[in-house]
Amino acid sequence: MGKQILLGTTNQAKVSIIQAALESLPIEVLTLGDLNIDMDVREDGQSTEENAEKKARAYFAQACIPTLAIDGGLHIEKFPEKKQPG
Repeated sequence: MGKQILLGTTNQAKVSIIQAALESLPIEVLTLGDLNIDMDVREDGQSTEENAEKKARAYFAQACIPTLAIDGGLHIEKFPEKKQPG
Protein backbone atom coordinates (compact mmCIF):
# COMPACT_ATOMS: atom_id res chain seq x y z
CA MET A 1 0.00 0.00 0.00
CA GLY A 2 1.41 3.36 -0.94
CA LYS A 3 -1.13 5.78 0.50
CA GLN A 4 -1.35 6.50 4.20
CA ILE A 5 -3.47 8.65 6.45
CA LEU A 6 -2.85 9.44 10.10
CA LEU A 7 -5.74 9.62 12.55
CA GLY A 8 -5.04 12.47 14.93
CA THR A 9 -6.78 11.02 17.96
CA THR A 10 -6.09 8.69 20.86
CA ASN A 11 -9.80 7.94 21.25
CA GLN A 12 -10.13 4.25 20.36
CA ALA A 13 -13.84 4.57 19.58
CA LYS A 14 -13.10 7.25 16.97
CA VAL A 15 -10.22 5.18 15.59
CA SER A 16 -12.48 2.14 15.17
CA ILE A 17 -15.24 4.13 13.47
CA ILE A 18 -12.86 5.83 11.03
CA GLN A 19 -10.96 2.63 10.27
CA ALA A 20 -14.24 0.87 9.49
CA ALA A 21 -15.36 3.73 7.24
CA LEU A 22 -12.09 3.67 5.28
CA GLU A 23 -11.49 -0.09 5.15
CA SER A 24 -12.66 -0.45 1.55
CA LEU A 25 -10.17 2.15 0.32
CA PRO A 26 -6.56 1.38 -0.64
CA ILE A 27 -5.23 3.48 2.23
CA GLU A 28 -3.17 2.41 5.21
CA VAL A 29 -4.74 3.98 8.28
CA LEU A 30 -2.18 4.82 10.95
CA THR A 31 -2.70 5.93 14.53
CA LEU A 32 -0.63 8.18 16.74
CA GLY A 33 0.46 5.07 18.62
CA ASP A 34 1.68 3.43 15.41
CA LEU A 35 4.09 6.34 14.96
CA ASN A 36 4.91 6.78 18.66
CA ILE A 37 3.54 10.31 18.63
CA ASP A 38 2.75 11.38 22.18
CA MET A 39 1.99 15.07 22.28
CA ASP A 40 -0.81 17.21 23.59
CA VAL A 41 -2.31 19.81 21.31
CA ARG A 42 -3.86 22.74 23.11
CA GLU A 43 -7.54 22.85 22.20
CA ASP A 44 -8.15 26.56 22.60
CA GLY A 45 -9.88 27.24 19.29
CA GLN A 46 -13.17 29.09 19.08
CA SER A 47 -14.96 26.04 17.65
CA THR A 48 -14.67 22.29 17.32
CA GLU A 49 -13.61 22.85 13.71
CA GLU A 50 -10.70 25.07 14.78
CA ASN A 51 -9.60 22.54 17.39
CA ALA A 52 -9.72 19.70 14.87
CA GLU A 53 -7.67 21.75 12.41
CA LYS A 54 -5.10 22.59 15.11
CA LYS A 55 -4.71 18.90 15.94
CA ALA A 56 -4.45 17.84 12.29
CA ARG A 57 -1.81 20.48 11.57
CA ALA A 58 0.22 19.66 14.69
CA TYR A 59 0.25 15.91 14.05
CA PHE A 60 0.99 16.46 10.35
CA ALA A 61 3.99 18.58 11.34
CA GLN A 62 5.31 15.63 13.37
CA ALA A 63 4.54 12.83 10.89
CA CYS A 64 4.47 14.48 7.44
CA ILE A 65 1.52 12.22 6.57
CA PRO A 66 -1.92 13.54 5.61
CA THR A 67 -3.79 13.73 8.90
CA LEU A 68 -7.45 13.57 9.84
CA ALA A 69 -8.50 14.91 13.24
CA ILE A 70 -11.95 15.16 14.76
CA ASP A 71 -12.94 17.29 17.72
CA GLY A 72 -16.33 16.51 19.15
CA GLY A 73 -18.11 19.04 21.25
CA LEU A 74 -21.31 19.21 23.19
CA HIS A 75 -23.61 22.11 22.43
CA ILE A 76 -26.88 22.60 24.31
CA GLU A 77 -29.22 24.74 22.27
CA LYS A 78 -30.92 26.53 25.16
CA PHE A 79 -27.73 27.45 27.01
CA PRO A 80 -26.03 30.80 26.40
CA GLU A 81 -22.57 30.58 24.81
CA LYS A 82 -20.83 31.33 28.14
CA LYS A 83 -22.42 28.27 29.77
CA GLN A 84 -21.78 25.74 26.98
CA PRO A 85 -20.01 22.61 28.30
CA GLY A 86 -17.68 22.37 25.29
